[in-house]
Amino acid sequence: MKAERSKRAIVLEAEAAKQDMILRAEGDKQSKILKAEGDKEARIRQAEGSRQAQELEAHGEAKAIQAVAEAEKSRIELIRSAGLDEHVLAYRSFEALVEIAKGPANKVFLPTSAVETLGSLGAIAEVFKASKDSK
Repeated sequence: MKAERSKRAIVLEAEAAKQDMILRAEGDKQSKILKAEGDKEARIRQAEGSRQAQELEAHGEAKAIQAVAEAEKSRIELIRSAGLDEHVLAYRSFEALVEIAKGPANKVFLPTSAVETLGSLGAIAEVFKASKDSK
């Protein structure tokens, strides 16, 4: 009987050790699964945050571009409503060119379109001169 008790004790100890190892393995497995799920969730949230930041940035840039376009549209409408036409603008360009020529640089390069414009300025000057004389 003593041998039988001893045998049963050994079997029970072995069974307990086996259960202990199984439970530890299960715990380790669950721990790794939960850590992996946590890492996955963190990456997903980080990606969503990055996406939202990019969307907000793009939206802000779009609004800025739209504001600049609206301002330019307003400026053009104001110029048109003030009655400025190509001749007045060409004359103002010529005045600006005179001021540029007064600068420390001794050479001024003119594009060919500017030379053509300067040719028509003589006629514009005559129109202004004639309108001053008639007043």
